[in-house]
Amino acid sequence: MSSANTIKKIVVIEDNPTIMELIKYVLNLQGTYHVVVYDGIQGVAGVFLEQPDGVIIDVKVAKRDGSHLVSCLRAETQTASIPLLLLSAIPREEDPMAVLLSEGDGYLTKPFPPRALIAAVERLLRHCC
Repeated sequence: MSSANTIKKIVVIEDNPTIMELIKYVLNLQGTYHVVVYDGIQGVAGVFLEQPDGVIIDVKVAKRDGSHLVSCLRAETQTASIPLLLLSAIPREEDPMAVLLSEGDGYLTKPFPPRALIAAVERLLRHCC
């Protein structure tokens, strides 16, 4: 992971192009370096390869859902401490996967205003450094 004096790196795992563009816009405003992937299989590989300061995960991403990604990342020593921000169209308290998703460090319900994403990313990055 990056030190506190360097540009922060985030892996974004999201398959919705509109949401992805909003996330990229916010991360550009915040000056973070980001790697984008569009499905869960690429997402796991990207996290292991990049060793980011944080990961943003769409709970319903294609090929592997968010709960599976959280479990995979938390189970491995080299990724277990990376902060995770989960995005879902279902409010956390109504999500049937809430127990598995509770291992994430943040949760944001879609649709969300850019301001909410900015605050969530700032909290995510405070967890890492």
